[in-house]
Amino acid sequence: MRHITRKITLLAIILCHSIVINAESDTTSNKRHVKEKLFQIYVEDVGLGINTKYHEIKPIISPDGQSLFFSRMYYPGNIGGASDEQDIYFSKLVDNKWTFPVNMKAPINNSKPNGMISISPDGKHILLLNSYKGTNAPVSQSFIKEDGSWSEPEDIKIYSYYNKSIFADFHMAPNNRTLLMAIERNDSRGDQDLYVSFILDNGQWSPPLHMGDILNSKGAEFSPYLSADGRTLYFSSTGHDGYGESDIFYSKRLDDTWTKWSAPINMGPQVNSPGWEAYYSVPSKSDYAYFISGEEGNSKTRNIYKIPADYIDYSPDETIMIEGNVEAEEENLVVKVKNSLTGEDLAQAFTSGENGEYKLLIPKVEKIDISASGKNSFGFNKTIDLSEVKLTTSIDLKVEKIEKGSSLAMTNLLFKRTTPILLKESYPDLNNLAALMRNNSKIKILIEGHTDNVGPHDSKMELSNLRAQTIKNQLINLGIEENRIKTEGFGDTRPVAPNTTEENKQRNRRVEIKILSF
Repeated sequence: MRHITRKITLLAIILCHSIVINAESDTTSNKRHVKEKLFQIYVEDVGLGINTKYHEIKPIISPDGQSLFFSRMYYPGNIGGASDEQDIYFSKLVDNKWTFPVNMKAPINNSKPNGMISISPDGKHILLLNSYKGTNAPVSQSFIKEDGSWSEPEDIKIYSYYNKSIFADFHMAPNNRTLLMAIERNDSRGDQDLYVSFILDNGQWSPPLHMGDILNSKGAEFSPYLSADGRTLYFSSTGHDGYGESDIFYSKRLDDTWTKWSAPINMGPQVNSPGWEAYYSVPSKSDYAYFISGEEGNSKTRNIYKIPADYIDYSPDETIMIEGNVEAEEENLVVKVKNSLTGEDLAQAFTSGENGEYKLLIPKVEKIDISASGKNSFGFNKTIDLSEVKLTTSIDLKVEKIEKGSSLAMTNLLFKRTTPILLKESYPDLNNLAALMRNNSKIKILIEGHTDNVGPHDSKMELSNLRAQTIKNQLINLGIEENRIKTEGFGDTRPVAPNTTEENKQRNRRVEIKILSF
């Protein structure tokens, strides 16, 4: 039996004087964590009117901890007035206080229930509940425009999506490649269960995958939140043993199947009460965690609270912020980051502005592969050592425009000396090339193999042909049709530099990709 008697500080986001509220939780004997607890909550003024007598739900804190988004239910200030089920509001942190919340207005708010799902690290891409196009799509997205306004939300397609519950929660992981959801389907264990979907090459999302019986109970699991480390999950449950009506739990992802998790751990009386707690989040650059809490037996008022991180026993792992610019003629490029050692997708972000700015948040790893790409652009991979980076690093990238007749010097396609055997360092750029061809079905290419001037002429011609063929075979294995790929070996007949130094010879040992059609 775990016994904790601890004075804690919860900072409620509400305009009021500091007061002390004493509450005693006397839970039943079958609660595995606690029977009787005494806890004190200090409610302090840290903003202007965030909490009201109406429901404030689904708080989303930007990764930098400077912006707060939340929904208000049946509030007179909603676009449709008091009969409007749900509108999104936002507030800014200025001098350590939240500003008075402002309605986001159209096109983000309309007559439907509007809720924020996530905001990108650069603050320029948001995910929203529901369709704005009159379809059954459960999720939409919007981008900030040059004038600072938000674009008309566009549907996001999730293959084989359906939900038998009237409730649904979604959370976009910080990598922008993983979408968590709480819905009810035929394979659910009870009420809402936790599912996961992954982004595909075509920009759509895979069918929902049940996240397993360790997380999901016969009750409802909802309000999932995955921290930027990609492994620490927070969620609420009415089915796991806890302190009240709904408690917040913590679990760690154990592998890349997304179905194996550590046993959920109750976040304890620092967060959970005899009432209803949900929508927990931990901004990467904040000293606080945020959540929703409602009094026991009172479903009419639920408000937003924050708790100092020092009081939290279960915190996410370290993260790193990566920002920079992409030199390109094309806009809205995608920047992708992988773990160099495992190949795991860590994050992706869209560029914005004239300088191709991007910002993304990743778990702290030793080494990454990073590249940018677009519909008409190819980006070469950069391998970056992050072992000495603490919090933030800057990485600038460059892409080449793709058009008929253009050539790509694939300097990162490396071979074992005097053989056609590819080195592992070659695969990031090879995968990028395959993705470009999958997304542009009209592209046909010529793979040109080249060598330095070492060795007999016939041997060099044969080796250059074999290396070009190796690249072709790898692309076929990655799903590219054989009739879209031609090969030719040139030996040492087309050097790009005099073969007078080892450095120049290395430049001449290369593979070039020529675009035959686009």
